[in-house]
Amino acid sequence: MTMAELAKTIARARELGIETIACADSLAEGTAIAAFHPDILLCEPTDLIGTGKTADDSYTTSIVAKIRGIDPSIGIMIASGITTADDVYRVVRLGADGSGATSGILGAPDPGQRIMEMAEAIVRAAAERENTESAA
Repeated sequence: MTMAELAKTIARARELGIETIACADSLAEGTAIAAFHPDILLCEPTDLIGTGKTADDSYTTSIVAKIRGIDPSIGIMIASGITTADDVYRVVRLGADGSGATSGILGAPDPGQRIMEMAEAIVRAAAERENTESAA
């Protein structure tokens, strides 16, 4: 899909009351897609998907800052290589609203348990981030 087609698709979905999730591979792509105001932007370097290797913290903090600067209402998910609850905790603590984790869940010995661990990590990290921000 081209960027022009993506922009039209997001706009049409908004007209119909449909929530949108768009994916971005890089900071440049995430910035461009954020200008279309999707409801959620899933940011993940393609070369890390399914590898168990996550993007470094600077990727997360940079893309979160850029997207929030364009439209603070966009939900930001960081993915690619997210395998454990600790991975999820880290990206949420760094500013994301959530994460993708398909490979980490499907490859877990107990996928249901992994989902619970990841959900708890999101709640814990978001609460800690909020407490830190309100104390500042």
